[in-house]
Amino acid sequence: MTQDVLDLKFIDSELTDIINKTICPLTLDFFTLDSLEEINIFDLNYVDFYFQYLLPNFDILSAEKNIFFLNKLLEYFTIEKNSDYKSISHPLISGEGINTLKGSKVFPFVKNGVQEFTLISKLFDPTFKKHYFELNYPDLEHSKENIEIFRYLGIRSKFKKNDIVNQFKKISSDVFTEKTPLEILIERARFLWKSEKCVKVFNELLQLNIVPVMQSNIIGSRKISLGLMPITQVCHHQYEDLYFSVKLLQDVDIPYPAEYNLIDYEKIFENFVNLLTNIRDWKLIQVNGNLVTDPKIIQMLISMCGYLDNYTGNFSSELVERIQRIPVSNSTSFIEFTDIVMGTNANNLKPFFNILPSSFSTFRNFFSKIGVIELNVNIIVMRLNRFLHNEIDTEGIRSLNYLYELLFSFTREFETYKNEHSPLPVFTTKGFIKPSDQVYSFSGVSETRLKKSFYQIHHSIQEYANELGVQELSLELREELDNDLTNLENENPIINSLANFFNTLIKENQEFISRVKSLRLNNILNITVKSGDIRTKIFYKGEDITKDSKTECFYDQSNSTLYLDREITKNEAFNYLFNSTGSNVIFSIVSNLQKEFVSQQPTTDDNLLYQSDDSYENEKNQCRYHNTIALRNFQLAETLLNNQTFIREASYHYYVSTEMSMKSLLVFNYNNIPYGFSITRLRGLLSRISFTPETIPQIPDLYNNYRHTHLKNQEINRDELLQFRSISSQLLDTSNQKLNE
Repeated sequence: MTQDVLDLKFIDSELTDIINKTICPLTLDFFTLDSLEEINIFDLNYVDFYFQYLLPNFDILSAEKNIFFLNKLLEYFTIEKNSDYKSISHPLISGEGINTLKGSKVFPFVKNGVQEFTLISKLFDPTFKKHYFELNYPDLEHSKENIEIFRYLGIRSKFKKNDIVNQFKKISSDVFTEKTPLEILIERARFLWKSEKCVKVFNELLQLNIVPVMQSNIIGSRKISLGLMPITQVCHHQYEDLYFSVKLLQDVDIPYPAEYNLIDYEKIFENFVNLLTNIRDWKLIQVNGNLVTDPKIIQMLISMCGYLDNYTGNFSSELVERIQRIPVSNSTSFIEFTDIVMGTNANNLKPFFNILPSSFSTFRNFFSKIGVIELNVNIIVMRLNRFLHNEIDTEGIRSLNYLYELLFSFTREFETYKNEHSPLPVFTTKGFIKPSDQVYSFSGVSETRLKKSFYQIHHSIQEYANELGVQELSLELREELDNDLTNLENENPIINSLANFFNTLIKENQEFISRVKSLRLNNILNITVKSGDIRTKIFYKGEDITKDSKTECFYDQSNSTLYLDREITKNEAFNYLFNSTGSNVIFSIVSNLQKEFVSQQPTTDDNLLYQSDDSYENEKNQCRYHNTIALRNFQLAETLLNNQTFIREASYHYYVSTEMSMKSLLVFNYNNIPYGFSITRLRGLLSRISFTPETIPQIPDLYNNYRHTHLKNQEINRDELLQFRSISSQLLDTSNQKLNE
């Protein structure tokens, strides 16, 4: 025991005398304190001595001695094996003594290089040092046993909310000062994020650089090394594919509050753009022997689009402008992100539009916000107008055909548009797009006969001439017989001239002509046919533009005279005859009309229904009857199809033709049910006919669908009508083949 202890005023004289007599003061040092246990004065042990004599005079003793005495006291704590700090106990240290020790500022620590003393509850668990925290730790031995004693006495082994905020703020400020190595700051942040109290102070941490991050391996990610960033600039692991500029380290799990929105649409979009603008770095892999863009990258883009499609706000125009191309899945191809439209059935719309790849076509809300447009009447016409007077190549012609078909499918919208806008862009046979007021339909006019050049509507859209506002060139031209050059044949009835032949047939077929009311051929009865070397003059706005005066046909409406060149075939002559009055009968119908027209005994509907004693012959007559009705309806439908105004009527006649052909087949094969009409029987029948195409057995179902849906619609879908037209044609051919067996 030192002289300082022996001279303390509170030690009574009797004890002082005993100690002085027993131990020489001059030789007493710190280590002779053990002899007090041997003195055993009044059964006084070291623990009692510390609490009764040393602790009350703590301020008088030197710091060095107080630390020594405290370390000695700690040796009197018993630590049971395999136990935690709560099981520490010693019979000589009463609960009152423990509480006294907890409430005494006897625990040393070093602050700013100066040693001070404080309560154990004001100091921090030495294990925090492993995570490089600069805190007030006990300036005592940090053995495992001592640490457990510190915890038992109440040392701070957890951070409070204020501690977490302060420590995070210190980390954030040190990121820029570089006073502390980055690895140490990251380790501190890792440890702090494990505290459940972070949720309670989350809003105070949002702008601090305290989230450990590192660069993502994903193409297009922001170039960033190991570091610390604010919460608002990083993403949760589960959303790394959505906005992967940076990512959390794998051992960091941010405890987000329930109300915090983890999805930042603007950052997702930023990374969507980053990924697209780094296309040149994308990885190509082999899939089924083909080199394609890594499907994982495509899937990442699709995942982003899935979230962005739900966003109700707008995206940065600067970021949108950075998008130059978008990939096509299962290939190495890319679509330019200019003049881009939503996915369509077309494979290509160049040079007019780029089509959004099909893998992205379902995200219409998102892509419409960043400039991808839906095709409509206004968009199509405006784009075609941009190509006015431009020559279109072969690829462009295919695109034009699709665009025109799509344009006319918007029936009502197009009708409204064309009433408010004119002229419309029209593709011509010369390969240029021209305004409709500069384009003509050349029906009945041979361009080779004209010395003036005109733009003719392209044959692919000829049927839409009226809708586009294209005029018939013949309406703009005036043609008259050149009497000086025309040389007519002698009209002597004895001479077998073309004129005599047709004039005779017209007289002999008056009844038949009158019966074909749907084709309006009655005016033929008033026509006089003349033949020879026919020459005419052609005038345009008063100007004679005739280049070649020779013509095969000229109909002079003023005197109902049809002039036919003597050298043309009878087939051509029939075509001119049936169309001379403006009936516009198509060639397939002309051919059938011609057969009946020259027949010695023209066929009538009644002739088909005569009864015979031969049942097979009767069935065949019934089939022929239905076939004839089917043929005439099909021919009429073909005529009406060329005129958009009569498209509904065409649809109806295709339907009737189909039904009659099916009845013909059923009657022929089920002779005991003359008029039996069963879809089930028909389906079975067509399946058994080996020479029919594979699609034939599906016809009954297609017919039923058409009857129940298509015919009831106010608007006729042209694509579906053309499909049904094919069905009608196939059935008619099949029925004819069965009839001719």
